[in-house]
Amino acid sequence: EGHGTGTLAGDPQEAKGIYSAFFGHVKSDGEDETDIGDEKLFCGSIKTIIGHLEGCAGLAGLLKASLAVQHGIIPPNLLFKSLNPEIEPYYHRLQVPTKAIPWPAVQTVRRASVNSFGFGGTNCHAIIEQYVEQHPSSSLPQTKIEQTTAAEDCFAGPLLLSAATGTSLAASICRLADMLEEEDSVVRVEDLAWFTQTRRTKFQQRISFPGGTRSGLIEALRATTKSTAASEIGVRAPAKLKWHTPGILGIFTGQGAQW
Repeated sequence: EGHGTGTLAGDPQEAKGIYSAFFGHVKSDGEDETDIGDEKLFCGSIKTIIGHLEGCAGLAGLLKASLAVQHGIIPPNLLFKSLNPEIEPYYHRLQVPTKAIPWPAVQTVRRASVNSFGFGGTNCHAIIEQYVEQHPSSSLPQTKIEQTTAAEDCFAGPLLLSAATGTSLAASICRLADMLEEEDSVVRVEDLAWFTQTRRTKFQQRISFPGGTRSGLIEALRATTKSTAASEIGVRAPAKLKWHTPGILGIFTGQGAQW
């Protein structure tokens, strides 16, 4: 569900962002195309049906995406007659539906993404996921679930690490990679990322790793310590503010309703 205001400049930028996020890993020469075949991503905007609701535009898109996920129907867009030429480079992987389409059969739950870009620069992205009731009779013990899904373990991110110095941060990164590579490790990287975000003390030397798979995280951890000197790993947060009493900050958003 795109922001999709229909502007000459805005729509191509959003199409480029969507393409880069979902298909950016595909090489320009098509070498990796076999992994995803001719799969396309359905894109639309409720603004083609009810117009721009301004302050409620994001909520309208969220409701549309939620209903689509619940009922398994991809809603159509109105008044789509010709494609903006600036979008053509990305349209071989994107599709704007002009009629209601049954949700493609997949092995996982249904998911939809929602973009909403505010006048004042407040940009939001939400992911809607289908609710599937879990029956107690078909559920496995937690340890069994962790062991059977270790190979395809993934997380949304980010995973945050910090330490007093770059050297100690590098050591923590190496230990974490070693732990994740252990065959008997049952730690889910999703839980690990949540733990680092909410339960760890924040030290001055910090680094973050974006979401992905367990194997991708291990690769990123190893690459960080190999390509960068230990003392230069991460970024260093300021020890204290330059002033003792915080000053006054003026904010001009362009849309007062957001504040």
